Amino acid sequence: MKKIIYYSFFLIVMLFSTTSFAQDDAARYQKSTTEPTVRAKKKADKIVQLIGSDASTSAKIYDLYLARVQKTDEIKGGSATNEEKEKALKTNKDDFENKLKSLIGEAKFLIFKAAKEEDSKKDN
Repeated sequence: MKKIIYYSFFLIVMLFSTTSFAQDDAARYQKSTTEPTVRAKKKADKIVQLIGSDASTSAKIYDLYLARVQKTDEIKGGSATNEEKEKALKTNKDDFENKLKSLIGEAKFLIFKAAKEEDSKKDN
């Protein structure tokens, strides 16, 4: 009788744990499929707060991010192979970073890169 209760309890715990993991994946997917304008606004606001820029520069940074997000979505949704997509995404990233560097200047761009590397370390 004790074995039956023990195994029943074990199965119930396993059932609840697997459903909780499934919900995490759904939330992660939903986060990544938000509108491009919302994603661009969040990223632009973050960098503007980080580097402290004026209103006209903020609008230009938002435009850069919006163009990047839209291009990224276009690349990811395309029918190219994964290798071609990776190459196109890297080109898109490099192009974005070059435009951003020319817009905000070398010193502020270094601040941006340092914060970006710190965020990637937190994620890993």
